[in-house]
Amino acid sequence: MDIIDAVSPPILHASDFVGQYTWYDDGWLGRLRLEAAEGKLPLRGSYFSYRFQSEHEVTAAFGGERPHEIRLGIHDFNGLDTQEFTGYLFAARKNAIAGVTYWRQERYAFFGKKAAPRLLPVFRRGEVTPGDFAGAFSVHWDGGRAALVIDLVNGRRLGGVWRQVGAGRRVVSGEVDADDSLLVRLSIGAPEDNVRLTGSLFSRPKHAVAGWIDTRSTRVGCYLIRYG
Repeated sequence: MDIIDAVSPPILHASDFVGQYTWYDDGWLGRLRLEAAEGKLPLRGSYFSYRFQSEHEVTAAFGGERPHEIRLGIHDFNGLDTQEFTGYLFAARKNAIAGVTYWRQERYAFFGKKAAPRLLPVFRRGEVTPGDFAGAFSVHWDGGRAALVIDLVNGRRLGGVWRQVGAGRRVVSGEVDADDSLLVRLSIGAPEDNVRLTGSLFSRPKHAVAGWIDTRSTRVGCYLIRYG
């Protein structure tokens, strides 16, 4: 599917979100299980943190303006009573979720996949700079994949090329946020295409970006994995 043609999924059910996900929380690896529940919150489950070697209760709700949006909380976790995550189910295959989380008012990205755990190679350690967004990435979103090459133009400004099988080549431009060094906003294609990617770089390993893509008609979760 061409990213320009992405549309909102139909009404979803709790069973569409159920399953076990390998969870990448700003690069920290975990295991999330979701199952259908009765009552005010239609999903519940558990989260195992490989970092802390601890297991935590999970509750979640979904739907609203966007049927594939999920809002979940991992309780008594990471120094918080509840760490909240907001993401978007890849509704076509129901095999991934991507979005953002906040830890003490700091924004971080995450994605989860119904796949075996996989350690992603560290790109670079140290303080984040705009140059950390430069490189070659594979882009994954609901219903499609693309290759994205990002270049640092100057300062916080970025440019690049988006290539997708069957949809050709599109010019990319954007910049790193002035106040949040992890946050990037990119425009994909011509202005009239109205496609914008908003994502956050994984702060420590700098090997991935996760967030969402807004199109003319919907918002889809996405994650980017660095390969060069």
